[in-house]
Amino acid sequence: LEGVDYDEAQAYAHQLEREEGRTYVHAFDDPVVMAGQGTLGLEIVDDCPDLDTVVVPIGGGGLISGVAVAIKEQRPGVRVVGVQAEGAASAAKSLEAGAVREIDSVDTIADGIATRSVGEQTLEVMAEYVDEVVTVDDREIALALTLLLERSKTLVEGAGAVALAAVLSEAFSYADDETVVAALCGGNIDLNRLGTVIRRGLVQMGRYLKITINLKDRPGELERVSSIVARTGANVYAVHHDRTSRDVAVNAAELELELETDDAEHAADIVDALEADGYEVEILS
Repeated sequence: LEGVDYDEAQAYAHQLEREEGRTYVHAFDDPVVMAGQGTLGLEIVDDCPDLDTVVVPIGGGGLISGVAVAIKEQRPGVRVVGVQAEGAASAAKSLEAGAVREIDSVDTIADGIATRSVGEQTLEVMAEYVDEVVTVDDREIALALTLLLERSKTLVEGAGAVALAAVLSEAFSYADDETVVAALCGGNIDLNRLGTVIRRGLVQMGRYLKITINLKDRPGELERVSSIVARTGANVYAVHHDRTSRDVAVNAAELELELETDDAEHAADIVDALEADGYEVEILS
């Protein structure tokens, strides 16, 4: 691959096309590609006869264009909602302008949909067939990815989790009795990134707490804090005890704790217990 994002890689591919006579197959802005991706819509219709709303990720727009046509041509009453990552949200701008609008840069963990613009042909299809476009941020994506992994034992990449993220965050409105299908459309995640994303997801779930506490630098203080944490039922993931940083007083120490917690309420109880014992607690995450 060439460049730092999809658009730079695409520019290089066009260069090879010109210089070496290669055949360029567009990743999304091609009717045949859209039709192939639209087979997902056919499967959804077959598997879900009571479908009310389908939620589909948007990068360049190929997948949602194909899915929207496949579903709407059979069931015009089904609502099609598109989802983009907040850090790569070009579709709404393009739809509002009635023409392709390119954003300056992309910044999201959903790298599979991190394009600076939708396609000319996909925009035309989306304008006719897509009912609504919403965005989700990386925290919401991380939460959805983590929940899928824990509860469904399903590993998806960031782009594959944005549709569920939109449902969970209520980025669009839906009724309690509405049948909503979220498309999970990719599992190509970098293992080096996976741990970080899961940790972010646990933070959103209230299952991971990172705090700092200023202590008197004297025997027994660390044990005292450990006892309070133990009473609350938290599991200590990591400890860092710092006496030498410039911001730490000569007779003090800074204690950084990473704790595994049950939920947000449990995390709040831990902080309350420490503060009730006279400690000043700073929540880092």
